[in-house]
This record gives sequence, C-alpha cells and structure tokens, in this order.
Amino acid sequence: MNHRVLRGYVGLTMVAAVAGLTLMARGQMSNQSPGQIWAVDAVHSSVVFKLSHMGLCDFYGNFEQLAGSFTTGPEAGFDLTIPIKSIHTRNQQRDAHLMSPDFFDAAQFPDMRFKSTRVTIDGDTYHVTGDLTLHGVTKSIDVTMIHGGQLVDPMKMTRTGFNVTFTIRRSDFGINYGLDMIGDEVTLMIGLQGTLVSTSSTAD
Repeated sequence: MNHRVLRGYVGLTMVAAVAGLTLMARGQMSNQSPGQIWAVDAVHSSVVFKLSHMGLCDFYGNFEQLAGSFTTGPEAGFDLTIPIKSIHTRNQQRDAHLMSPDFFDAAQFPDMRFKSTRVTIDGDTYHVTGDLTLHGVTKSIDVTMIHGGQLVDPMKMTRTGFNVTFTIRRSDFGINYGLDMIGDEVTLMIGLQGTLVSTSSTAD
C-alpha cells in the first residue's frame, strides 16, 4: 500500500470513528428518560416502624396514611407526609398516649414530613438526602431507596414503586419520654407506590 492510499485509508477511518461517536452520543441522548411526576397511592403504600421494648424484643406499629408526590428521572425528588393521627399499634390507649405531648404531640405537630434536597441515581438505587421534620424539629438524613420498576396495571394506570428502610433517633427530634424503657432508635420501613400524573420532556 503506497503512502497516498495509506493516508486516504487513515482519513476514512478517522471520519468513520467520529461519525460513530456522534451516533452513539445521539443514541444516549434519545434514551434518556423524561421526568415523571407521581402521586402517592396511599392504598398501596405502607409505613411500618419498629423499636425495642425494654430491650426484650422489637415492637412493631404502623402509620395508616401516607401522602405526597415524587418525581423520577433526571430531576428526581420526593415530598412525603405522614399524618401522626394515623398511627396504629393495635391498642387505642397506647395510640392516644403516642399522640400526646409525651411523644409526638400531634395536636401541635400533626405531620411528619420528608422533603428531598439531593438525589443521585445508580441503576435502581436512589441515594437520597433530605430534610425530615418531626415534632417541630428538622434534621437532614440520608436514605437509600430501591426502585421496584414501572408497569401499567390492568386498569391502564401507570405505576411505580420504591422500598426504603432507615433508622432515626427519636431523641434527636426532642421525643425523650421513656428512653429508659422504650428504645431511642426507631426503624421505619416504607413501601412507596405512586400513580403517574404527568411526564415532562428534558429537551430544550
């Protein structure tokens, strides 16, 4: 192969490589998911908590209501609210005590709220930093949310969901009653399901 032919071959190879990279970049851009906004489906979401009782065993309860919305995609974010009055521990007297000023003081602080401030996505794992407000106190916490996927149900509604488990200290939020008998660390386990509200394009 003479030098002229060789230079032509190299030039064609470089052009092809640049064209290939351009097509790959365009393909990656076209495969980006648009932002999707979801409303919490309270009927199919769950909030369960556990804490130690007298160091003997874990005690479990739940909140029967969860409200809010969240966004998936490039601008992912979460804004979730749990009404304290929805606490349920299978005992009305205990539930009333938990809503009293000894614990949550639900009359003065009716909701627990989580609002994300930063979200990074690694496959199906969402690393979320956000402000948790409880008992009138706001603390920044980090949680890991596992995305369960997305589907269209038999009623033609588009759904998605997450699972998340994290632990807080209630004393960090000023709930100090009975720390000698009832555990300070509270673990929350949330199954979050939402229905699609709208889709926004990322294209300018």
